[in-house]
Amino acid sequence: MASQSDGIINERQTMIRMASIATLDPRKMDTPFMFIHDQFGFSVESIYRQLLTQSAVDLGTFPDCFPNTISEYYWIQEGQPAVTPWIALGKLTTGIYFYYVASSNSDDGFFFKNKKKCGMMHLWLSHSYSDLINWAFSAPDYESYISSTIQMA
Repeated sequence: MASQSDGIINERQTMIRMASIATLDPRKMDTPFMFIHDQFGFSVESIYRQLLTQSAVDLGTFPDCFPNTISEYYWIQEGQPAVTPWIALGKLTTGIYFYYVASSNSDDGFFFKNKKKCGMMHLWLSHSYSDLINWAFSAPDYESYISSTIQMA
């Protein structure tokens, strides 16, 4: 991705950025989160994407797993069905950072219809916040994250 000089934030800047985000509404993530379950084809195990720089993370077992173990949100982008993805960045009760992206192909926002998946979900977990930003974020998501958190500051 980008180097430190290209704008990737270090740990100190991360803490400043996180502290500058006053309030985030977790309810914006209710729609995709309600479909994280085996019966919909989106189990935590199936959406987890391991970073190449990290060893595998213990995902937990239902109900003590993502998204039930979120302790903090650092950034939320509310999605629009069939238009833009839902994105969340934060920290779990285990101290592990997460980056979650979900998009629905369905106009009504459902991720499962007529016994078929209607979208995608990805979950990256890392002990290192900077590794998560460096290796999991797409360039457009990174730009959106930076521009929206700067505006919140």
